[in-house]
Amino acid sequence: FYDLEANVGNYTLTVKEKNITPTETSYQVVADAEVKDSQIRSMASCLTVDRSGSMTSILQHVKDACVSYVTSIPDGDKTAVLFFQGGAGYDGMYFHEATGGTSGQAALEDFCIKYGSDSGGMTPMFDAWELSITSIDKFAKTMDTLCVVCLTDGKNTSSDERPNSVISLGNSYRLPIYNIAFPKIKKVDGIVSLSESVDDALMLKISSKTNAAYFEPVPPYPKVPETPAEDEGEPDGVNDE
Repeated sequence: FYDLEANVGNYTLTVKEKNITPTETSYQVVADAEVKDSQIRSMASCLTVDRSGSMTSILQHVKDACVSYVTSIPDGDKTAVLFFQGGAGYDGMYFHEATGGTSGQAALEDFCIKYGSDSGGMTPMFDAWELSITSIDKFAKTMDTLCVVCLTDGKNTSSDERPNSVISLGNSYRLPIYNIAFPKIKKVDGIVSLSESVDDALMLKISSKTNAAYFEPVPPYPKVPETPAEDEGEPDGVNDE
């Protein structure tokens, strides 16, 4: 009989070994693992959600994901929520202060349902990233970890490109920015492909340079409807829809 304690990520596992039967090549072990909650690091996050015109077709699914996220906040953690779309200055930004606990979860859920139901306008990605960072930077000294989780279709229409400014601001608080972009899928003449509207180079740069990760969830191909070939459409900057 002996105890083994090991640090695994944010958890400390205490393993109590018993009934050990050694052989030439292996051990038969029955183990009981206990997670010490006190070893889990506290976190303040900002859930940043694109509600621009191009998000219309998937906004309901994104809203459901937001509700699931904010109602799963562990005790001791705090989450802010920012819904964004184009507007004059920050007119298209809808923000809820970081909160937690049971009452906080309920308030955030109501906020997500209210502002996750409508879409329109352009996609000011850089304003959204910067506002997300500054909304939780005040927790840098009281919480162990900070992060931004951004849900978007990856279609950036910002007129003021400033990726290095966003990266520098995030890194000043050791704050990773996780970008999750939902690309448009099209099927023409039976051939399925991803739309080129996702600015994946920008999304990847922001995430990788802040020590985070970039994701592109793709729905199952058989569920993609047949669509006509796309025209050239409006010139850049005219419409995001």
